Amino acid sequence: MPICHIYNNKGVELIHFNTESFPDLERIEVGRSSSCHVSLKRVAESSISRHHFYLQSHADGSWSIHDTSSRAGIVINCEKVHEAELHNGTIVRFGQLFFGFGSKGIPSSYHLTWFNEETNVTEFGVLWEGVNSVGASHDNYVTVRLGQVSRFQCKITVHGNAITVEPFSTMTPVYLNEERIEGKTPITIDSLLTLTDIDTHLEMSQLPSNYSAIVGASSENAAVTQNEDARSNVASQQNVQVTQNLLVGLAIIASIILFAFLLLRLVPGMTGSVTPPSPRYVLHSPMVMPPLGG
Repeated sequence: MPICHIYNNKGVELIHFNTESFPDLERIEVGRSSSCHVSLKRVAESSISRHHFYLQSHADGSWSIHDTSSRAGIVINCEKVHEAELHNGTIVRFGQLFFGFGSKGIPSSYHLTWFNEETNVTEFGVLWEGVNSVGASHDNYVTVRLGQVSRFQCKITVHGNAITVEPFSTMTPVYLNEERIEGKTPITIDSLLTLTDIDTHLEMSQLPSNYSAIVGASSENAAVTQNEDARSNVASQQNVQVTQNLLVGLAIIASIILFAFLLLRLVPGMTGSVTPPSPRYVLHSPMVMPPLGG
């Protein structure tokens, strides 16, 4: 039963789901759209497409991942792919999020740290099993947007306890303990790794043995909250729709009344009122007085 995880670039799990939760589906869609089987609407930034990728099951019980012509695509070991077979521990980067397949699809025990003098904060980026790109671009596994760091500075490869670093090219200088390196070079914990002019350090952050259970429980709670929020949003949207319909109905009724009023005022004979008759003036002849003594 493949367990699937979705993390941010700090290794924090955002969503946790089991493919067995979709027993009637051979294809599980993942993206920002609320119509996806696994919706990232609440946790994903705009670089994630509405329908980013889907998981495909096969008759032999295996699974594969397929890009759905997304903007950011899907990346495995720093290489953009359209589709790939999934194995326990496969890590797929899509935008600034990471998809981990199986119980081994979790962050490695290593991360890169650096000090940001602008914010006076020590920042870090999680390293993943396999090849990790490091540089100023957000298209990297670890993004360091400081100093003269190149868009794509170097690659750090993690294979269990063996870690190596290599520059992307001769134009992107990388120094290990103040000595410039040219090719793939082993690196150890607490080594000083300088990216052009920014010092970084390889450090270890041992994950607890029950990491999967911990993140699974927290993600299940998050899923419950997400469902409650979704129901709340639907109810709120329905209330808004009812209010809008009521306002539209009142506006129509007011328009009809106003039109009728103007029609009665402008068209003669439509008011139904009776015009009072003009007053009659009766002319009386003057009274002739008989002559006196007559």
